[in-house]
Amino acid sequence: MDSAYFSQSQLQASSSSTENGLAGIIIKVQMKNFMCHDNLEVNFNPRINFVCGKNGSGKSAIQTAISVGLGGKALATNRGSSLKDLIKNDKNSCTITIVISNQGPMSYKPREFGSKIQVERSFSQSASGGYKIKNSAGKVMSTERRELDKILAQFNIQADNPVCILHQDTARNFLSTSDPRNKFKFFMKASRFDEISSLYSESNIRINTVKESVDMKFESVKEAFSDVVKMKKKLKTLEEAKEKERLRDNLENELVWSRVQEQNMELEELKKKKELESLAKDKIEKKLKDGEEKNLKEKLRELEDRIKEMEDMVKDAKANLRPAREDFMKKKESWNNYVRELNDAKQSVKLAKRKHDSCLAAIENLTKNAPEMKQRQENIKKEI
Repeated sequence: MDSAYFSQSQLQASSSSTENGLAGIIIKVQMKNFMCHDNLEVNFNPRINFVCGKNGSGKSAIQTAISVGLGGKALATNRGSSLKDLIKNDKNSCTITIVISNQGPMSYKPREFGSKIQVERSFSQSASGGYKIKNSAGKVMSTERRELDKILAQFNIQADNPVCILHQDTARNFLSTSDPRNKFKFFMKASRFDEISSLYSESNIRINTVKESVDMKFESVKEAFSDVVKMKKKLKTLEEAKEKERLRDNLENELVWSRVQEQNMELEELKKKKELESLAKDKIEKKLKDGEEKNLKEKLRELEDRIKEMEDMVKDAKANLRPAREDFMKKKESWNNYVRELNDAKQSVKLAKRKHDSCLAAIENLTKNAPEMKQRQENIKKEI
């Protein structure tokens, strides 16, 4: 009997082999400031392990450390209502490190983690702490709980399943209870039927959510399609109006330019007449110098009057030409405004079409995922 028990400092698992075993086998557990242990490291062999020790030496603490270290709740171990109840007295924090074999065909990401996966969970009196998932070289690969869940799912390790990890209080209560309802709850949890039922309910909720989302997307598509139709009609109307405006503006421009051209021609004619009159004046002045002063002076006055009249006519022509040019510039600005309005309408149609295409893509994606959700629901039904 003395050889069958170890003191707290000598507590360890019997080991008949040093091999690590296949993927999912726990190689080692290390506890620091956990329950009654200051710093305890327990190495396991890959098959059956027997942990021996006197009452209160901390045997069940090893089992609790495995359960909590792999994500289990403190309440499920019947050792406390929260994680801080598992910290050794007079200590502020504790750390649990579990080394799992990652060899063989069922290994989890062997290129990243190597032959071993180290799961380290720390928590303190003031915080729940977190996880550090390391590879065989000790490098931290992740700190997220969902990565641990993926690893446990790969190895089919169920930390909260009473059949996988049966705590002594749970076993005692199961054997002593006579309430069929409690036994049925134990059966549901051990067989994972409660988890399957929860997944089934969750799938139904997701399917209903997807259906509602699809209906909403269909409504959005209808609205977007209606907007596109309206925009197309508006665009067609604007294009027709643009064409009519273009024809009108072309005609008005031709009219304005014809007036400008007429004014220019009249101006040129007046200039020519003025030049001719100036030449005649020069001839008359020359004749005056030659002695025909009396008659020529009279003609000179007549020519000067005609030249003045011509100058007035030139001024009038220039005055008429200015409004024609201003009218042309106004027509040009009006044309530019119509072009800008048409471009804005085209941009609105493009935005409406983009919204319509986005809604169609969302519906196609939801429709594509619907069979998968339905198949998942059918699989859960089959499992039940």
